[in-house]
Amino acid sequence: MKKILALIVMIAMVGSFSIIPAYAATESSNTIVSPQYVQICQVDNGLTVSGSTLCVYAATFGYSDATKCGVTATLQKLSGSQWSNYKVWSATSPSSHPDYVEIDTSISVSSGQYRLVTSHSVTVGSYTEYEGMTSPTRTVS
Repeated sequence: MKKILALIVMIAMVGSFSIIPAYAATESSNTIVSPQYVQICQVDNGLTVSGSTLCVYAATFGYSDATKCGVTATLQKLSGSQWSNYKVWSATSPSSHPDYVEIDTSISVSSGQYRLVTSHSVTVGSYTEYEGMTSPTRTVS
C-alpha cells in the first residue's frame, strides 16, 4: 500500500512540474523587453513649499559620453479635477558640461495644489533617450 501511495505522489509531482514550465514559456514569449537608462544616468525632480513660494528642482544626468542633456519642468495646478499648466521652464546642458543640466528656481503662487511634471532627455550621437517624472502633490495654503 505504501508503494502505491508513493507512486501516486511521485506521478502527481512530476506532472505538476511539467505543466509550470510550459505555461511560463507561453507567457514569456509575448513579453517585450526594452532597455532602460541606456544613456540616462539619473533623473530627479523636487517640489517643496515655503509659505506661498514653491521651490522647483529638476535635473538630468547623462553618462560621460553624452553630447547633450535636456530637461523641461512643468508646474501644474489642480483646477477642480483637472491639472492645468501653470508655468514651464526648459534648459539644455552647456557644451562645456554636456552630461548634466538642472533647473533650480522658485515661484510665488496662490493657494492650491501643485505638482511638478518633468521630461528629461540625454543624447549620445544620433540616439536620444527620454524619461518622465511627476512629483508628489504639494499644497500651498
